[in-house]
Amino acid sequence: MEDKKGDLEHGPIMNRHCTDILCCMAFIVFIAGFVAASGYGFINGRPELLTIGWDSDGYGCGWNETTINYPYLYWPQAPTTQMLTDLKEGKTDNLINLFSSGTCVKECPADESKPIDCRLTQKQLDDENYRDDGVQQCAYMLNAQWFEENGIDLDKYRALLGDDAVDAQKYPFRYPTTAVGGFCAPKIEGEQVEEFAEVAKELGERFFKDVVGDDGSKILADIAASWKVLAISAVTALILGYLFLFIINCIGGAIIYLCLLLILCCFVGGGLYVMEYAKVNFAEDDPYKQYATYSAYVLFGLAGLEVICVCCCWKAIRIAVAVYKTTAQYVAANLRILVLPLFSWVVLALWGLGWLFCAVHVYSVGDIAQRDAPLDFMTAIKWSDTTRYVMWYQLFGLLWVAAFVNGLCQFIIAASTCIWYFTVNSDTKGRGTVGTAFYWGFRYHLGSIAFGSFIIAVVQMIRIIFEWYRRKLAKAS
Repeated sequence: MEDKKGDLEHGPIMNRHCTDILCCMAFIVFIAGFVAASGYGFINGRPELLTIGWDSDGYGCGWNETTINYPYLYWPQAPTTQMLTDLKEGKTDNLINLFSSGTCVKECPADESKPIDCRLTQKQLDDENYRDDGVQQCAYMLNAQWFEENGIDLDKYRALLGDDAVDAQKYPFRYPTTAVGGFCAPKIEGEQVEEFAEVAKELGERFFKDVVGDDGSKILADIAASWKVLAISAVTALILGYLFLFIINCIGGAIIYLCLLLILCCFVGGGLYVMEYAKVNFAEDDPYKQYATYSAYVLFGLAGLEVICVCCCWKAIRIAVAVYKTTAQYVAANLRILVLPLFSWVVLALWGLGWLFCAVHVYSVGDIAQRDAPLDFMTAIKWSDTTRYVMWYQLFGLLWVAAFVNGLCQFIIAASTCIWYFTVNSDTKGRGTVGTAFYWGFRYHLGSIAFGSFIIAVVQMIRIIFEWYRRKLAKAS
């Protein structure tokens, strides 16, 4: 550094050179490898296979010759009396057993009045409840006694089924559904029998939350269920960040003095309020008046302590105020810095969506099979060692690139601030430093940023691996 000592006397070295070139090359090679790994998923993966449903015979709906014309899985079996009783008591664990009675259908039944076109399973053929006057049915047939035992209004249910059910002796168990991938997911809309609506609602919640099997799919299901909250939180954080920068730019150091004054007013005002409250509401011999008086003295003491601290730390406070004012001056001279948080937010969002698209394709590379009970209606992907290694590679890529984007933004802020500090009294008045810092980051210090973000990604990866092992051990025990 001795040969650069003269240059450093006037601020950052303007005649810069590339740093950590090997790290830069390694990062570029890694990105190329990520593209190749994604290509492996695009060539060999079939994401649509992830949503194949499996009927009670163990056939994948729309997957083989037996079910090629029946691409959706529908659950026709009615809940038992015990299931409905448990549902009223808030117990829903037994409802998942209904998922094991699925049958493949050509179209998801949209309402109760339209007939169901299904491929009959052996379970349906063997069960008398799937027959009406000896005629085999796709729907589970209910008699009037079932409605009476469960306290369900039969006349209302007949009205939903249409005119054909007016004089019938048995009634099909029906509920409206909507196609979600290869499944007929229950939906709640329009007029329905209350008890059936509760069952359909609970089945829908179980479908979107519990039926996904592994932890990774559960996370995706949670994100799908709470994406509105996540989006609102992200936008709110962005708005609050800009509001904070705006306040700094407008008020500067005054905000510190205002906070100190407000704290002092709270202590003094609180003490006065407590004393006045005790005087009005308590008698002279009431012990609570004495307690309230002591509380007021404590608040006055805290106010005096704050005044003493402010006096003792006045120099440090003035420095803090000067820092705030300097920050406001920097933001005013480089308004483009306000765009940087939005830039990083958009880039990270695009990167996350792009990564998810690639990861789903890689995830789907493998042989499909029926999952074990009680999730035997879902598809399991059996990975090869190559696919497993590619998934770990892509997971690390997600962490590294995200850390790189954050590191780049932090470098731009730091370099821009440093350049502004030493050029604010020049002809440029410290303007345009954001563009210079952005250029420096990509032109000279890409390798250093990549190296720092690599270390962060490694630490995050270690945490993920340990968490994965922890959950495995918890399941084993």
